[in-house]
Amino acid sequence: MAELSFGHNVRAKKTELVSGALNLLPWAQGCLGGVVDGAALAGLSSKPIIFSHAPVKMLGVSLPEYGSSEKLRAQLCNLPRELRDHEVLVQVHYAGLNPTDCKLRSGALQQLYPLSLPVILGCDFSGVVKKAGKSTNFLVGQKVFGRQTLDRIREIGGTYAEYCVVDAADICTKPDPIPFAEAAAIPFAALSAFSALCVAGGLARRKSGPRRAVLVLGGSGGVGTFAVQIAKHYLECYTVATCSLRNVELLEALGADEAVDYSAADFWARVPVPALEPGPDSGPARRGYS
Repeated sequence: MAELSFGHNVRAKKTELVSGALNLLPWAQGCLGGVVDGAALAGLSSKPIIFSHAPVKMLGVSLPEYGSSEKLRAQLCNLPRELRDHEVLVQVHYAGLNPTDCKLRSGALQQLYPLSLPVILGCDFSGVVKKAGKSTNFLVGQKVFGRQTLDRIREIGGTYAEYCVVDAADICTKPDPIPFAEAAAIPFAALSAFSALCVAGGLARRKSGPRRAVLVLGGSGGVGTFAVQIAKHYLECYTVATCSLRNVELLEALGADEAVDYSAADFWARVPVPALEPGPDSGPARRGYS
């Protein structure tokens, strides 16, 4: 997972490089002279606005047509529409890159989520609140991170820009120990793991009851690392995860009770079948996963 670093953050720290990050300032300087199309810019937003702490235009990464990453264009574009009561204007510090972003860009998801091109993509982000709707609990200056839903990307654009308008329900305050770059890599992967365990899997946090066990395949990946932590520390399940041999220590550090090397010839034979403790009057113990 990677992050885009741009806008005010790039201009203030022109020499700062983040591992796995893309510095958009040189790219933008090279693109603005030849790719800005007035008609395309007009289609990015229906109503430009002026906020007291924001410029009339913002730097954004626009997708004029489906295709490879070479189709993306860094350019000046209009700010999103005016805020509604439940929305927040965020000055974006970092935007996360996920497989879904790549599929939206290529057109692989256009049957499910057709985009009105040109569009600004981007789901994950971190940044600072610049304006808050009167129905929200956020204050100007708060450090936040969150996501832009796919429906809202189609409506008002995503997070590959200096500013984005997001629903207050889709953001939360950023903990101080977590850097902006790392916070921007959390929402999509963490919510995917939570949904798999708690929505599709039907698991819920509880204080007592029979022992439960979870098997996480690909535990060292973006979603897997969150799944291991949620299963162990939030759901309090006996957690087994698979990974390559080099990532065994990583998963153990994240809380996995057992980490299994999936490159081993007898991989499935090595996957344990935990004993699940019965609750009161629930009969003999059984073995398996919840």
